[in-house]
Amino acid sequence: MSKSTAEKKINALVVEDDPESMEMLTLILDTTDVIHCVKATSGQEALERFKTDKFQITFLDIDIPSPNGLETLQQIKKIDAEAKVVMVTASSDINTVKNAIALGAFGYVVKPFEPEKILASIEKLSR
Repeated sequence: MSKSTAEKKINALVVEDDPESMEMLTLILDTTDVIHCVKATSGQEALERFKTDKFQITFLDIDIPSPNGLETLQQIKKIDAEAKVVMVTASSDINTVKNAIALGAFGYVVKPFEPEKILASIEKLSR
């Protein structure tokens, strides 16, 4: 039996412009039964949602339209310096990952998604 949105404890923002990746990531998060997913498909949409809602964690694709993921991360950190943002990337380019961490990313996951890594970033929230 699924919990209602009001009973779910973690509000997660998922920012992904690829419909397949969005579906896969939200399916993984929905298996926890404690996460309510809010979706955005661009940096601008993510920032608008961030200004109106409180998120315990954000999964942010690096390669999204206007602004890109790294720029969106910077803006999110200006709105909420304590925001937990996990970068999502199809690239394992170490420089991009280093930049994201330097900008304050909470962590990162590489596509294709491994459910264990996604869920591990959720577990880190409670530590």
